[in-house]
Amino acid sequence: MTAPQRSGFEVATESLRTVATKWEEQGVQMGSIVPIVEGVRFNGVEAGDYTHYFLPSYLAFTDMVLARCKEAQLEMQTIGSALRKIAYIYEQEEHQNIHSMKNLY
Repeated sequence: MTAPQRSGFEVATESLRTVATKWEEQGVQMGSIVPIVEGVRFNGVEAGDYTHYFLPSYLAFTDMVLARCKEAQLEMQTIGSALRKIAYIYEQEEHQNIHSMKNLY
């Protein structure tokens, strides 16, 4: 029986890190939407006399968009961090197992 090859393991942890980076980058993109939405909010003066017809719904909508973008940014960062932690733990456990199984093959 031949010893398992480490190269397959390294590919898996690097893939986890690559996916983590994508989550983090997309989180930054979600965060970049926040100032844009804040910039297009009406304060009531811009809408003129007809403000009372649509402003409450419009403000509720923009508040919801802002909240979801901020939430997405935080959660995407959390997912990226979790994937990096998983890759680190895999590597640590593999390192420990290699030492405990030395000379078995």
